[in-house]
Amino acid sequence: MTGNTALGPWPNWDDIDHVLLDMDGTLLNLGFDNEFFSEFLPAQYALANDITEDAAQEDLFARYKAVEGTLQWFDVEYWGRELRLDVVGLTEQQAHKVSLHPDADAFLKHMQKLGKPAHLVTNAHHRTLAIKVKQTGIDQYLETMLCSSEVGIPKHHQGFWDHAQADIGYDPARTLFVDDSERVLVAAREHGIRYLLHRSKPSMVEPPRPSDQFHSIEDFHPLMP
Repeated sequence: MTGNTALGPWPNWDDIDHVLLDMDGTLLNLGFDNEFFSEFLPAQYALANDITEDAAQEDLFARYKAVEGTLQWFDVEYWGRELRLDVVGLTEQQAHKVSLHPDADAFLKHMQKLGKPAHLVTNAHHRTLAIKVKQTGIDQYLETMLCSSEVGIPKHHQGFWDHAQADIGYDPARTLFVDDSERVLVAAREHGIRYLLHRSKPSMVEPPRPSDQFHSIEDFHPLMP
């Protein structure tokens, strides 16, 4: 695939100096987060409060919905206070289930071979980021790791991207960004990032959901020879 389409330009490595990558769903299998927040955490909440798991799910899902898209939604320390559970400790307990997408390691090595610095830009809380980095070792491939909890603004807001550009020093016109969130990709496009790809299969156990706004990839293989 080459050239410009209604979905934007397909990446041309000769015109790319920096690669920005989301973490959960893009480099890492989102199945961990889906299971943790929809099944494991409600089960722990049910045990702590002597209620059924169905009741716990109903309670937690309503709480999730109330702060969806805000920094609190991604903040394990916030959820620890809100639920009166050690959510950071529970995340560490389940960290063995955190895994890279099967192609992520090869892609990150390919970026190093091409001499394209890779930078992580994530909405994950910095405590969650530390746990996942320890489990996966992805930091060895990354020039920068920037999370919204440290910036103070989620990725779907322009303020995050202004901070990211100042911190990383990329030229938006010569940058590739890959994310599984269309909302975040829209914000990156408004910021001026030229090359945008949507990861359509963030979870290994769910079918792909291609974007109608951006070029979609199920994995990184289209970006590697």
